[in-house]
Amino acid sequence: MDYTDRHFRAFFRLLSRRTTLYTEMIASPSLLHSSGIHAATEGGKREEILKLCDTGRFEFPDRLPEGSSRQGARKEGRTPFQKVDAVLRLSSEEETPVVLQLGGCDEESMAASALLARAYSYSALNLNCGCPSPTVSDSGGFGASLMQRPQLVASLCRALERGCGGTLPVTVKCRIAAGNSAETTEVHYEELCKFVKTVSSESSVTHFAVHARKAVLGGLSPAANRSIPPLRYDFVYRVKEKFPDLSFSINGGLNTLEDVKEHLSAGLDGTMVGRAVVADPLHFARIDREVFSEAGPADTTTRGDLLKRYGSYCDEEDRRQREEGTWRPGARAAMLKPTHHLFAGLPGSRRFKQIVTEKQSHHDLEVSDIFEEALSALPSLTVDAPCLPPDENSSEPRQLQHARSEEVAH
Repeated sequence: MDYTDRHFRAFFRLLSRRTTLYTEMIASPSLLHSSGIHAATEGGKREEILKLCDTGRFEFPDRLPEGSSRQGARKEGRTPFQKVDAVLRLSSEEETPVVLQLGGCDEESMAASALLARAYSYSALNLNCGCPSPTVSDSGGFGASLMQRPQLVASLCRALERGCGGTLPVTVKCRIAAGNSAETTEVHYEELCKFVKTVSSESSVTHFAVHARKAVLGGLSPAANRSIPPLRYDFVYRVKEKFPDLSFSINGGLNTLEDVKEHLSAGLDGTMVGRAVVADPLHFARIDREVFSEAGPADTTTRGDLLKRYGSYCDEEDRRQREEGTWRPGARAAMLKPTHHLFAGLPGSRRFKQIVTEKQSHHDLEVSDIFEEALSALPSLTVDAPCLPPDENSSEPRQLQHARSEEVAH
């Protein structure tokens, strides 16, 4: 969460046209209340919400009623539509394919979220059953804790199907197991098989994105849950073999494009990479060429040109928010965040990040102006550095290799 937002996705789409992108996990109860659907259906009665979803239509109210539990939306001056649109809107049609990832544990909010998603160009809906955060799994009752309730997961997936009217495929992101310790045994593989069988047989789900670690519920932080439980890639390969009519993507511990290619060549249907892409998106700039055998948008682009193209997006986003009255202080920081490591390892990278960070609060400047000022502080060797990282069949110019070593040394 707080990483693959609309701005990061717009930035990464400048590097790859073919990669399927995922939204952050969005809490479905929040969408239900913010939209006004809860208030419009006799206080959120389950059957009333489901009937509304069956119509395929919802007219947003101009404002939430007095006494609404989401009066914050009114105090901010945003209408229910603006509140929902700020969460669900894509940067453009070119951003697709994008999967809307949802978190929740009740059918009504899932169905309502899927209904709202109909107005946008998502390529699929995804139910998150893998987040181990205590706020999500313990207090919220969803995320990884749903691994222990496969029949409920199937019901939630059916609610998503009902909400979108069957217009979008529904998928599931999960762990290999969930429990109170990091120990992973054959029993947990059997539980994974039971989970997959129940969900796929009681809903239309045919694709699972599996993080190949057990989720430890209670006692481990989300960060520790990404490292302490051992990776069991063999579980994912075995479940793929056991259910040949279903498709599986593997997640967890994939840090390089080579990792991605290795799992794909071994017979899996897909891979899911999270923090490694956020930390170093340019490392994956070769993915269109090396995985999809197509030319990518960054194949002949320099980092300076990439920044200018992203600056145009930021300026347009800034203007749109101001015209709609949805602009808020701090919005710039989220837009500029994807660029912080664009020149990592190259001369002037620290100075670039310093200028961008200092100027982000100068709201009299357009974002493209901030980028121009930051670029002017960089040597031409850095500005003109290619987006594509070198592969095993090519070598960087000796001058650029020396520049990298000098930057690291200092």
